[in-house]
Amino acid sequence: MTEDEYLAFDRASDERWEFVGGEAFECSGGARPEHNVVVANVAGALGQALVGRPCVVFGSQQKIATRATGAYHYPDVVVVCGPIERHPKDENIITNPKLLVEVL
Repeated sequence: MTEDEYLAFDRASDERWEFVGGEAFECSGGARPEHNVVVANVAGALGQALVGRPCVVFGSQQKIATRATGAYHYPDVVVVCGPIERHPKDENIITNPKLLVEVL
């Protein structure tokens, strides 16, 4: 699948899809409560630690694009510092995350 095909596919879907190496992978849904507690605690702690700094914390609904690999992901927590840079093909995709957190 090409990048453009993926972007159109993900936009049209009710599910979230990540894209790595030319393949789309459905993001798992229905995380366990324990997973959600860890994600909430990490996001809260990062938010508190970054008060007064030009950074913002996003949750798992925020799609990011990794320029170096051409991959697209929905990490559990994303931190962006400074101005948010947006993908030229989709303004809802962030291209300059400083920190990605994936809770396993």
